[in-house]
Amino acid sequence: MTDSGSRTGQTVSNLSHKQERVIVALLESRTIEEACRKAGISKALYYKWLNEHPDFAAGLKRRRDAVSSEALERLQRSLTVAVDVLVALLGSENESVRRAVANDVISRYLKAKELGELEERLARIEEAISDNNSK
Repeated sequence: MTDSGSRTGQTVSNLSHKQERVIVALLESRTIEEACRKAGISKALYYKWLNEHPDFAAGLKRRRDAVSSEALERLQRSLTVAVDVLVALLGSENESVRRAVANDVISRYLKAKELGELEERLARIEEAISDNNSK
C-alpha cells in the first residue's frame, strides 16, 4: 500500500483503478459532477463508494488532507513576500492605495492579535477543565 500524498498517480490502499481516477478527478475539479464526468462514473456511484466503502472515503480524505497541507505550506512560504509587497505599497504615491493598504495591514494585525489572545484563553480554559477532571 502506497500513499505518497500526491495529487495524482499513486495507489491508495485497496482501491480500484476507477476509484483512484475519481479521487484524482475530485482534487482537480470544481464540482463533484465534473469529477464524476471526468472519471467516467455516475454521481450515484460516487456517493455509494463514499458511503459504503471506507477505504474509498479514507483514501479521499488522505489525499484532500495532503493537498490542503501542501497548499498551506506554499502560502506560508509566500507570506514574507506578501508582507513585503504590502509594506512597499504603504509608500505608494497614490493616496487611495496607501489608505487601503494601511487599513489592510491594521485589520490583519488586529485579527492575528485577537486570534493569539483567543488561543491563550482557550489553552487556559482547557487546562482548568483538565485540572478539574483530575481532582
